[in-house]
Amino acid sequence: MDYKKYIRDSLSDNHFNRLHVLCDGYLLTEDGSEFGIHKIILALQSNYFQALFCFGNGLRKYILIPGIDGRTLNNVLSYIYTGSVHLCDENIREMLVASDYLLIEPLLKECRIFAVHKMTVTNCLPLFITAWENENLGILNNCYRFIQTHFECILRHPKSDISKLPFEALKKLLGDKSLNVSTERTVWLTIILWVEKKIPERLLHVPELLKQISLKDMDEALLNKIALHPIVRNNPAFEHSSKNEETHFSELKSFLLSLNGPRIPLYLNLIIYHCAFDFRDNIQIFLTYDDKLDIWRKISEAAFYPDIIIPCRQYVYLFNTWENSCIIFDIIDKSWTMPNSMNITRYEYSVVKLEDCVYSLGGWTEDNLPTNSVEYYDPDTNIWVEVNPMHPMNSYVAVSLNGQIYVFGDISDDEDLIMGAQVYNSHSDEWNTITPPKVLREDFAAVVYEGYIYLIGGHNNINALFNVEMYDPVKDTWLDFPSLPFPYFMPKAIVWQKTLLVFDNHLDDRKYYKTSPPLLWDMNECSWQVISTPSPMNELHLYHFCEVFMYLEFVYFCVVFMPVYI
Repeated sequence: MDYKKYIRDSLSDNHFNRLHVLCDGYLLTEDGSEFGIHKIILALQSNYFQALFCFGNGLRKYILIPGIDGRTLNNVLSYIYTGSVHLCDENIREMLVASDYLLIEPLLKECRIFAVHKMTVTNCLPLFITAWENENLGILNNCYRFIQTHFECILRHPKSDISKLPFEALKKLLGDKSLNVSTERTVWLTIILWVEKKIPERLLHVPELLKQISLKDMDEALLNKIALHPIVRNNPAFEHSSKNEETHFSELKSFLLSLNGPRIPLYLNLIIYHCAFDFRDNIQIFLTYDDKLDIWRKISEAAFYPDIIIPCRQYVYLFNTWENSCIIFDIIDKSWTMPNSMNITRYEYSVVKLEDCVYSLGGWTEDNLPTNSVEYYDPDTNIWVEVNPMHPMNSYVAVSLNGQIYVFGDISDDEDLIMGAQVYNSHSDEWNTITPPKVLREDFAAVVYEGYIYLIGGHNNINALFNVEMYDPVKDTWLDFPSLPFPYFMPKAIVWQKTLLVFDNHLDDRKYYKTSPPLLWDMNECSWQVISTPSPMNELHLYHFCEVFMYLEFVYFCVVFMPVYI
């Protein structure tokens, strides 16, 4: 028999009031509250009470419970006896602390769930401070993430008090490269609000807090404003080598100029969100900061529908190969430009990035004839430059690896189709044939992963293919690879955070009926694994996904294209 459940069921229908005469002890609180209890019931539900009653206090009738007020203890006892508890913004912090202190894990779990699901801009700071002081509560990361995401909303809300944060917690937040702030003025304002709440004791923390401001994101006006502010200018923490006002001001500015680098997060995601409405195409561009994809900041929009997206340096190239159009988005300036036209008007062509250039390969001419022409775009001159054409091919897929372009597809051999492969060296401007794939396939995915090229799925004009082939460019050989557990109508393969992902890229399928779920390659198990439902990878239409390393900051940057239909 489950005695805990039996006792709770027995006491949940007001029997407890009639059994009050059987109490064998009383719990006291520091605010004067007193509660009659049954020690065996409390010992069954709490390891704390079990130890309390079994080791030294079993015979005592009145026992003081320190650090917990009467209202909170009443709520805890209600849970112990009935299995239900009333949680709200006003009591959640006390209930978290009490359930942890009294070692009642089921109650602590309920409190965690409530705190995380009911977190708002008004209660997140008190919850964060409580969790900062007691990591056993298990919600510190949730609180931190919420504040990181909604920082500016929290700062502006009249019921939020950022000044209550402990110094080390504030320092960690302000120094976070992924802190969701639109300008460094927000960081400076936060420092002012926090310091001015307790002057003069917090003045000594100003130099350390100023180090969390991003120097490269500050303008001259903000730099001067900080140097002239009383909490900086009159701060004893800054050594004054000169009594001269102008020299002192110069010294303060020199200190500020030695501060933190740009506020660039480790992971930058550019989400290009497409919406078709009233037969009009429109894309909106958002920035987000990590694999959770839950901090979205709109930075631009355009009337365009891309089928190929290529990031290169600080630019993102968006191609509509059906209409032979292209626009370029500058991530730094947040501006749009339109490149000059290609030398050959073409449609449904392939595009790859090689070093700092974008290459356009093949496609169909205005006369509906295949072309083997290849040209690259030079962003410095805004000119498309023709190079040697590739060897004739029908349908194909192109990827770049180790400074070369690899093209795989079918070619005509008398009346039959066979697979072909070729590689382009940009330094010698030469195309050379390489060992072709073993399996004839069309509409397949090609991706570079861990130094190899993978050809995934597709069809052979009769059946969908489960097959995967792996090409070794060093040995010019094809290797067998575990097959997919199920086929895709139009497979797409990407590499995200060193993980190989495969999914169905056929948008019409995804609109009208369920397609096969996305997969990831588990290197440890050497097998394909279905991506779990809670993953953001399972929620988005991963139509395009690419990565680029920007400047010398080694920032991982990826592009996600999300088509949405209204």
